[in-house]
Amino acid sequence: MAQFTVRALKTNELAAAWPIVRSSNLHANLDWWLTAGAKLIAGDGGVLVAVAQDGTIHGVATFKAPDNPAMDNALEIPMLITFELSSRAPARNALVKVLERIATKLECTHVVLPLAGNFSASRPYVELRRDNSFLWLH
Repeated sequence: MAQFTVRALKTNELAAAWPIVRSSNLHANLDWWLTAGAKLIAGDGGVLVAVAQDGTIHGVATFKAPDNPAMDNALEIPMLITFELSSRAPARNALVKVLERIATKLECTHVVLPLAGNFSASRPYVELRRDNSFLWLH
């Protein structure tokens, strides 16, 4: 089974993740991606990539910390996109494990992930919301 290393991208590395982001057909263009990623990195979030042993990026996840943890203690995951060759989804699972560690560090009790395309949940979720996202208990 493939093994992946998950690491945070720096602003000057965002273009390397564009092929995976573009594959979703949900996001506008490279300029949009560079701007959106840079805002997350400069603010209260980040961009993670799942990298194979040969250096190929197989997955991208973005995250945003709660604006007001006292009111909303959910880690927001605006994007989770992977290229998988296995139904075991090792790239996605590697990213989710790191996102859950981030949620723990930030003392978040929930994770919010938007739904798009074909949806399959491998984690139990507690609420399917009207804005086409779901919460899972962390």
